[in-house]
Amino acid sequence: MPLKEKSFKFPIGVATKYNVPFELMIYSPFKILVYSSILSLFLSCSSTSDKNFEEFNLNLPSNVITEKIYREIKSISMNKDFEIIRSENLTKKESIFTQGFLASYYLNNKYSNRQKKVSFISTNEKLSSCKENNQATVIHIIFRNSLKENLLKECNFDKSRTYVINLENEDPLNDYREISIRNQIFFNEPSILKIIEENKFIFISSKIKEIEKFKFFSEKNNLIINEDNLIFLKNNDDFETFVSEIFDQRESLERNKKIERILNRDLQFTSRKRQDISSIILSSNSESTKRILPALKFNLLQDIKVFNMPNHFDAWSNSSTPNDLNSSKGLEYPILVNKMNFGDQEFLKLSSDEKIIYSLGFDTLGIVSDKDYFGFLGQYSARNNKIILQPISVDFEGDQIQQRF
Repeated sequence: MPLKEKSFKFPIGVATKYNVPFELMIYSPFKILVYSSILSLFLSCSSTSDKNFEEFNLNLPSNVITEKIYREIKSISMNKDFEIIRSENLTKKESIFTQGFLASYYLNNKYSNRQKKVSFISTNEKLSSCKENNQATVIHIIFRNSLKENLLKECNFDKSRTYVINLENEDPLNDYREISIRNQIFFNEPSILKIIEENKFIFISSKIKEIEKFKFFSEKNNLIINEDNLIFLKNNDDFETFVSEIFDQRESLERNKKIERILNRDLQFTSRKRQDISSIILSSNSESTKRILPALKFNLLQDIKVFNMPNHFDAWSNSSTPNDLNSSKGLEYPILVNKMNFGDQEFLKLSSDEKIIYSLGFDTLGIVSDKDYFGFLGQYSARNNKIILQPISVDFEGDQIQQRF
């Protein structure tokens, strides 16, 4: 649903200098310039060991992940102007993405020797003017949601570097580089492949799309899996019962009670896990993930290995601690396990999904700089006209998070 349109005002002179649109739909006033001003102070430092970097990082001491992000942001070099093609009314996700992009763009443009412009144009406006423009002079960024077939037919984007931003689960456009989280596949990570190949796991997801993606990946790579072990996690307040049903704990307890009735005596009941299951691959959100592990312990299933897919831990949430996920491991987006100083409380109010969208917008400037780039969401690389993202690996040990590339 389109957002209510608001006017976003840059300080006098900035809007005209950078060709920022007259009206930009904004979801909550992020104060992008506040972010950028604070970040600029940190990023202007020559060393990642000084106090300014410690403030940027917010985690003391700093770690190799945030230091690498810090260096990568400073190294971005823009060589062309940008034209963002959008619908008349941005969606909520598109607005958040745009805020992240502008924060990164303004920061880079202020401190780079190559100052470039960004302009916004609606799909209809582009249709009426594309034949007049020299397409090779700019990098085009197009929101997939706003694309019209005649736009691609009428405007020749072959002359320019063109990126399509897909924030939904829409089919990709194979002729253009797509920047997306939704269509990324992370199941080829060695630790996950090993679990899948053993075929003694349960895959639990709160999204049907992820289950379908997992099935497609398994079939494409000739991996034999038991589809009965692909579990859809509904909105469920009773995680203990949910886990009990998955691992047949309830049936075991009922059998125990039946024998007690036959023998007319109490028997000691020792819970046993299913012998065909040794691991869980969990694809959900931080709230669900941190409740699954206690539910396993409640059912005396501490020896089950848990591998978490990205977006399972949000360090920005006051209700999340590493202890919630103790003894589990997985993949995660750097921004969700490392607090970085945006200088505004509004970022804290975003859901983890929205933080990811904002971060994708922020990373886009690095993605289009024609090199591999490590940003807020991990390592980006271009392969066969596709943008591939690889999050970092994380292990939860007590109250510590071990991070590695």
